[in-house]
Amino acid sequence: LLGLVLNIVLFIFLCRSYIGKVARLYRIACMITALLNLYTSFLLLLLLDVVLLVDGCLAVVLYGEILFFFPDQANDILAVSFFTHVHTMWQTLSVPSIVQWMYLEMSNAGAVRKLVYAYAITVLLYANTLYLVVYLFRDRSFRAELEKKI
Repeated sequence: LLGLVLNIVLFIFLCRSYIGKVARLYRIACMITALLNLYTSFLLLLLLDVVLLVDGCLAVVLYGEILFFFPDQANDILAVSFFTHVHTMWQTLSVPSIVQWMYLEMSNAGAVRKLVYAYAITVLLYANTLYLVVYLFRDRSFRAELEKKI
């Protein structure tokens, strides 16, 4: 909950403050980072992951108090979004630095072009991870088999 509040305060501060025209791209990159951290805090508020080893099978169990009220399909969507974001969030950490470097090196390029270049690799890696995370989930019969063993 504290992460949600701090990231909302940071985002509002970045929206209201004027750093100057020179640092505009850096401010936008920091705002995107604050939104992604807000998303991470929201997902961690809903659910946590616990890794279990059951009869030689590695199982990641998602736990959250409100997950019991959601249908299974909604829980699967939450799980995919959680694993995609949590296991790829390190890729967004370098983007503000890339934006700073591009501002210094590519002075004749436009602001949108610099942001697209800075986030292109990150977006591609997110899309790839989202595509692959879906294949990590087994069918319901395997889930029921693990529940019997536990």
